[in-house]
Amino acid sequence: MRLISALILLFIPVASIAQNSMDVLVSEALRANPGIKSLDEQVRALRAGAEASQKWKDPVLSAEYSNFPWDTWSLGDSPMTGVQVKIEQTFPFPGKNDRRKAAAEAGTEVIKLQRDELVNQLSGLVKSQYLDLTLVRQLKALTEKHINIVAGLLDRVRVSYEVGKGNQKDVLRLELLKQKLADDVMDFDRKDREITATLNSALHRDMSGEISTPARIQTGKTALPPEKLAEAAVKNRPLLAQIRARAAMLRLAADEADWDRWPDLSLWLGYRFRMQSGVDDGSDFMSLGLGVPLPFNYTDSSDAKKQQLLSMAASAEFEYKALLDRIKAEIEQSLAAWNRAVQKSGNYRNRLVPAAQKTLDASLLAYETDRADFFSIYRAELDLLEFERAITTASIQAARMKARIETVTGTDLDEVGEK
Repeated sequence: MRLISALILLFIPVASIAQNSMDVLVSEALRANPGIKSLDEQVRALRAGAEASQKWKDPVLSAEYSNFPWDTWSLGDSPMTGVQVKIEQTFPFPGKNDRRKAAAEAGTEVIKLQRDELVNQLSGLVKSQYLDLTLVRQLKALTEKHINIVAGLLDRVRVSYEVGKGNQKDVLRLELLKQKLADDVMDFDRKDREITATLNSALHRDMSGEISTPARIQTGKTALPPEKLAEAAVKNRPLLAQIRARAAMLRLAADEADWDRWPDLSLWLGYRFRMQSGVDDGSDFMSLGLGVPLPFNYTDSSDAKKQQLLSMAASAEFEYKALLDRIKAEIEQSLAAWNRAVQKSGNYRNRLVPAAQKTLDASLLAYETDRADFFSIYRAELDLLEFERAITTASIQAARMKARIETVTGTDLDEVGEK
């Protein structure tokens, strides 16, 4: 339950508490989510692979018995006959291994950023589902409150009917509204179970685990302009960084492919054992050699591979620009929805709900003194229910938009000056 308690505190408008809550949330996800653990292992594997990418061929030790007479196979019958021992080493062309390692390390960075984006998305999912769960429970509590209000109205209308001042259809209409609200409560219970299961699944927890939520969530308007948030996304969003890293990796791979056309060099040293043969004293010989492959690239495969990788890098760079445009649009949309939700919540709480409550009280009093009809009571109750639901929904919507912007930008808004 520590994660859920931290997540509740996440939306309390105190910067230090919000940051601590985010740390707890991300820490829990890192420890429990198998997808993140899988990417952690991939990063470890690629880091090891980057070290192994520097290719050095094994040295070759060889021995040969050469130039012996075919009819005797004897070592001393000919001065040409000898036993030669040779060791040979192939050296990669200077710069090849450095480029291989750089490309491999860039690939590791791409997977690391993919893992960071998964953490970002998981955090956003948990916050979004948590807010949905909070909304469902608050709407359920509000509905139960209005069931009690309707029950009280029903008692008073029934008394009026019994003394001949009311109408039976008024009683039936209130009973129908009470049953409708009771049915809504059952729908809220079903949604509660569904969202709780989704949350527990996202955190790789027991599906039956209990999750507590606050009775109220408040989030004020953001003081951050969209330009500031876009800058934060460029700096902090892992997905944007991943695309940049992928483009860089592809350009490094293109450089590696271009460098691979240069041949590796082979150097060998030989020692030849001989025996005296006739006037030849049989002195041993030494030999030193250098081999260079002839890099005839008849099919231009090196150039084609290089061009392929460069085109893929250019494609990634255009993908980056397109994603950044979408992020900017999401920021604008979320800010508009956020600020409107805060405005609406304040307007309904400070003006409409108090007015609706006064209208309901006045209508009930007028009804009991035969100065108003039943419809005035019924309409005032429905208005009050609708307005209070609007307050609850708008408050959660504001918090949801804040969470959405944090996911879109990869940034804790409290860290960049959210008030």
